[in-house]
Amino acid sequence: MKEYPSTTADLTTLYQNPKMRADDVNDAFANEGVKAIIASIGGDESVRILPYLDHEVIRDHPKILMGYSDITTLLTYCARLGLVAFHGPAIMAGFSQLENLPKAFTDHITEILFNPQPTYDYHPYNAYSDGYPDWADATNLGKVKEPKSNSGWVWLQGNSTVNGQLFGGCIEVLEFMKATRYWPSPDFLEGKNIVP
Repeated sequence: MKEYPSTTADLTTLYQNPKMRADDVNDAFANEGVKAIIASIGGDESVRILPYLDHEVIRDHPKILMGYSDITTLLTYCARLGLVAFHGPAIMAGFSQLENLPKAFTDHITEILFNPQPTYDYHPYNAYSDGYPDWADATNLGKVKEPKSNSGWVWLQGNSTVNGQLFGGCIEVLEFMKATRYWPSPDFLEGKNIVP
């Protein structure tokens, strides 16, 4: 495991140095010793690192990229380059809680990352946790709020089967990308199922 400098930098340093964050991403893609890039957490203002990313390095060294929330900017950027990006757990919010989450969570992540198949059938978990206890209290790190029973999928629109590529992410972060050169083109969005 490799931890990059921006992982533990303070918020002021991160805000003042979007290029530093981008340099870490560029290096992670270029580094042959790095097999997968998993975000430590979302990361405020990730849209500010996009101008400093090296699209040739990223495109020419595809690898697993996973995270969620503000990482939607990076996932979208990489998807536009033709890479497969995973909207999934981060280190702080996901992997650090493995022992407190249902076994189905670990099984799902293991299957996706280590036993990839051309297709995958998603099944709802029997339980879920609606957030985390306050991380300001160090004794809460790695914990989740009391699990709630899950009755299964809740369909918001339609009732028929739909086929296509799935694309989406954090809607607030996608809004940050609107009207920038990083917003997906109409050709990119063609045939995709958009899920905010």
